[in-house]
Amino acid sequence: ANAPLGAKDIITVTATLTGATTEIIVHTDVTTVAQPADLKLTKEVQNLTAGGPFGQNNTGRPGETLRYRITYQNNGINPLNTLVVNDATPAFTTFLAAACGALPTGITACVPGPIPGVGGVGPIRWVFTGVLNPGANGTVTFDVTIAP
Repeated sequence: ANAPLGAKDIITVTATLTGATTEIIVHTDVTTVAQPADLKLTKEVQNLTAGGPFGQNNTGRPGETLRYRITYQNNGINPLNTLVVNDATPAFTTFLAAACGALPTGITACVPGPIPGVGGVGPIRWVFTGVLNPGANGTVTFDVTIAP
C-alpha cells in the first residue's frame, strides 16, 4: 500500500515436470507500481485435468490442462480509472483460452486481447472499461496445455 512509484515486486515460480525426463522450469513475475493506487493482484493455478482446487503451487504432467486465475482488487479509497491486466503463457505450455469473470459494479466491459491463437504462446492482456471502485474485485482466467 505504501510502495513508491516504480517499486517492483519480483517473485520466482518453479515448476517441476516429471515424465520420460524431469524438467525444472523457472519463471519470474515482476509487478511494477506505475501509478499511485492500491491495486492488489493475486495469481493462482489449478490443474483442470487432475482436478483439485486453485493454489499458488500446483503440479502438472505433459498434456494436462492448467487454468490460471488472476484476482484483481481495489484496496484503496479512490476508484481506479484505467485497469489493464497483463500476463503471458508460461514456458513449456501452449495457449487454449482466456476469459473475464463476472464484472464488478463500475466495470462495464472486459476484453481479452491481444491473446495468442490456440496452440500459440505469448502475452495475454485484459483491458477493462469503466472504473474499479474501492473494495471491488474480479477475476480473469486463461487456460494452457503443458507441452508433451
